[in-house]
Amino acid sequence: MGEDMGENEYRLPLLKVGCAALVEDKEKAWFLRLKTNELCEIDRKNHEAKILKRFTDAPMIEDFLYLPIEKVGDILILAPGTASHLVFYDLSNDMCEYIELAPIQDDRKLRYTGVCNFLKSYVQGNSVYLFGYEYPAIVKIDMATKEIAYLDAWVMEVEQRIKKVYASMGYVSDYAIVGNFVWMLCECVNAVLCLDLRTDKIEIIDICSDLVIQCGICFDGNFWVTGNNEHANKLLKYNNQFVLEKEIEIYSVKDGGEEYFLPLEEGYWATYPVLDLGEKLFLFSVYPSHVYEFDKASEQVRIQVAFEKLMEVRGEKLYDLKILAPRKKDNIIYFVTGNDFLWNEYDFIHDMVTQYEVRTERDEELLQGYSKFLGGKMIAEDSFVWNLGYKMTLSRFLRHAKYALLEETDNMGKTIV
Repeated sequence: MGEDMGENEYRLPLLKVGCAALVEDKEKAWFLRLKTNELCEIDRKNHEAKILKRFTDAPMIEDFLYLPIEKVGDILILAPGTASHLVFYDLSNDMCEYIELAPIQDDRKLRYTGVCNFLKSYVQGNSVYLFGYEYPAIVKIDMATKEIAYLDAWVMEVEQRIKKVYASMGYVSDYAIVGNFVWMLCECVNAVLCLDLRTDKIEIIDICSDLVIQCGICFDGNFWVTGNNEHANKLLKYNNQFVLEKEIEIYSVKDGGEEYFLPLEEGYWATYPVLDLGEKLFLFSVYPSHVYEFDKASEQVRIQVAFEKLMEVRGEKLYDLKILAPRKKDNIIYFVTGNDFLWNEYDFIHDMVTQYEVRTERDEELLQGYSKFLGGKMIAEDSFVWNLGYKMTLSRFLRHAKYALLEETDNMGKTIV
């Protein structure tokens, strides 16, 4: 095995097991791993991680079984991504309770991939709200009684508005809390949903913009909204009544005295939140070369210097490094960086970044499995891999290696992946 492969071996067990959802308290955080469908717990002081539960209610190759995660008391609420049911995980006894959701009627199924039932969630007191992305409802759970209510009176009107070109978009992509109201971006139409938490009534509000594909939102007295896909270079400012005040196009970013034009394919802000830091906004793209910092006064965008080392490309392809689950708590922004699963904490008051590698016992097993597989079946040279005469980048091979390992077993007969 060549030296180039040896340099990459250390990263292999962390391949595509990053989290897209997490919830935390003062001492611990809980997160869901995308590719292995594992519920994990991390100690926020020493950053040691352990696997609480590995869900096997679907084939291993099915990703995103559960996505949003919330915590009420000792109960973790796992909302379905590709699964059809909720999971209540009791931290006090490590027991799971599965709750089936009402099936989607055929005439209310959005006609596309079926990637994710829910992307976002919110907790108010004992109530948990799950905002449907492909699921045609906002699901409200009363954690005191475990009763479930389906807030779906808005769905029919939204579906009637969907243009064919946007039929592949989902319902709620992101939200902002303003007092007793939840303002939700409805990705598939040019409107927002406004949920009154006191009455559970939902109003559909048209917005004054041609921007249809909306993704991220935050509120600082005004609403700031980012676009996606062909609208990825747009940042919109609305007043507190959601009337458009300004549309800002982001074509370039500044780094020192240099100006760099922002290619569209690198500009997807996607479904991750826009984080408000007072005078500035932080923009997190899905496939980032950088984190972008928007100055509200000057309306200039620059590369966030403190993140530079964290955003170095690990491997040949920019697309292997995804920012996942960015959160702001107190003076800290924390997030993981995709396939290598590094936990990052950015203190924006002191402009200091701390980075941790999170590994579990399971990761050690995967390391051995990948090493065995690569050593026995592949030859690496100059960051390319040849398999049966087919040349591919190492990063592309790694995306498929897990599936090839599904049938591989170790000497004890235990499945490696």
